[in-house]
Amino acid sequence: MTSVQEVIATYLQTGGYGTLGSTIFIDFAPPTPSSCIVVTAYGGPPAVRGIGQTPRLYDIVRVQVLIRNSSPGTAISQAESIYTYLEGSIPPGLVFVRTVNSRASYLGKDDNNLSKYSMNFEVLYA
Repeated sequence: MTSVQEVIATYLQTGGYGTLGSTIFIDFAPPTPSSCIVVTAYGGPPAVRGIGQTPRLYDIVRVQVLIRNSSPGTAISQAESIYTYLEGSIPPGLVFVRTVNSRASYLGKDDNNLSKYSMNFEVLYA
C-alpha cells in the first residue's frame, strides 16, 4: 500500500492545493519554496476491532498537514480551506478522514521568517 501521507498529499494535489514535489511535500519541508504544504504521518490510537473479532476492522494513523507561507493570512486561509476539504472525506484507498483539532495551530515562524500552521487528522484505513 502507498503510505497514508502519500495518499493525503496526492488527494491535496487533486483538490488543487499544489503539486507533489513542487509545493506539496511528504515528511519534510525543503528550504524553498517559501509557500508549501508538508504532509507527515505519526502514530495513532490502536486498531479498531469488532466485539469478539480477532482481525482488525481498520487501522488509524494520524497525519499532520503543515502550511508554510510568508503571509500569515494566506497560511491560515489555506489551512482552513484544507480543513474543509479533508474533514469527513474519503480519499481513494482510505476509509475516512476526520479532524483531531477543529482549527489550525500556529507553530510560529521558521528561520526564514515564514509563518507555519498545522492541522492534525486521523486517517482510517483497512
